[in-house]
Amino acid sequence: MHGEAPLAELGIRPDYAIRVDGAVTGYLEAKKPDLSLDPSTFRGHNKRQWEQLRDLPDLIYTNGTEWRLYRRGELASLARLSGDLRTAGERLVVVDDGFERLAADFLAWSPRPITSVSQLVIDVAPLCRLLRSSVLDQLAAESNAIRAGADEWEQPFTGLVRDWRNLLLPTASDETFADGYAQTGSASSTRPGSVRWPARPSAPPATAAACRWSAPGRRPASCSG
Repeated sequence: MHGEAPLAELGIRPDYAIRVDGAVTGYLEAKKPDLSLDPSTFRGHNKRQWEQLRDLPDLIYTNGTEWRLYRRGELASLARLSGDLRTAGERLVVVDDGFERLAADFLAWSPRPITSVSQLVIDVAPLCRLLRSSVLDQLAAESNAIRAGADEWEQPFTGLVRDWRNLLLPTASDETFADGYAQTGSASSTRPGSVRWPARPSAPPATAAACRWSAPGRRPASCSG
């Protein structure tokens, strides 16, 4: 189990990613004690975050005493621990075998084989939505960094959008770019028999990040490669 990359200003990443045999198979989001884990009660940040994460196929939400396993937004399993999280200490115990079954189901998840085009579309669509949203969040973070004084040419996705507009689609909005990037990334992340779920959007290739076109056929003097 390992924590995700710190992107506190975005606030949409799961707290932990869980690896089994070297591959990320699920995610865990830890909430404060006593917070309701019923998505219908979420407001503000928690609601926006849930709308981002609900498409994941293997996701645990917990407030310490209640544990919920979700599969693409549907509640698959629920378990509770007995005791006050703040004071129970070693007396915090499982009520029944529900926690063991939830943990086993969570750790045993693996992508289902894809045997048809329709199934591929169904499985990849949530990944595409998640990746599109993550790209837009990254662009917003880079925009904030630029306004705070960061070098615009050092922002990889900002540069990639610029490339798209200069070389491909001059009127493309950030949303149009995110659509295209997500569709391409989602398609390339699949292979026969499985769908891989990335922890976060990958940065563009180093050559694209290092070399930004100011106009078709022109490069800034600092461009290399």
